[in-house]
Amino acid sequence: MIGTTAQDSDMSQFQALLHGEEERVSADRGYDYPSVDEHLQKQEEVDGVARKAAPSKALDAAKKGFNRAIACIRVIAEHPFRILKRQLGYTKVH
Repeated sequence: MIGTTAQDSDMSQFQALLHGEEERVSADRGYDYPSVDEHLQKQEEVDGVARKAAPSKALDAAKKGFNRAIACIRVIAEHPFRILKRQLGYTKVH
């Protein structure tokens, strides 16, 4: 487990989160950077990182569809965190 300050970007720890044996990487829009795309292509991993819109532009239909498709997969892993946070009272846990 690695803790960082609030001013540190999630991207500062991206490489540390991977062990190298992944077949698929799923992440929220906070990880939608060209360096992440490049790394996943180089490692031949399935890219399940949600796409974000360019500044002052809306997402196109293809990216919206992609985000919706991977959200259906990510919800399976997110559900236990919802239980911990809401039903067991750990609302300060991130």
